[in-house]
Amino acid sequence: MTLLMNSEIKNERFILVSENKSFKNIFFSIADAFGKKRPSQKINSWQTALFWRIAWLISLITRKEPLLTKHSAKSAHGVSYYSAEKIKKALNFNFEKIENVIKRVVKNYPL
Repeated sequence: MTLLMNSEIKNERFILVSENKSFKNIFFSIADAFGKKRPSQKINSWQTALFWRIAWLISLITRKEPLLTKHSAKSAHGVSYYSAEKIKKALNFNFEKIENVIKRVVKNYPL
């Protein structure tokens, strides 16, 4: 982000993503990094639709941000692919692998 802000590039949109990974793969990587059991319960789309509505209702009562939103519930079951080729070419930039980031961050949160 700093490279982009300090560059001459103006009025452009970029996707900043190192690689395309599913929620499942990300959660498995996080569990592995913490040395914990991987999530094993499959949640159907109707269940996440119900859960985000319950979370929304609870957030109204508690006045706190919901743990699950409509958009995060929907994206958990959808498949979207993104490419960061535009920013890689514009700034000659390479992203760090998500597994490396997870391992580095987990070191700051010992259990």
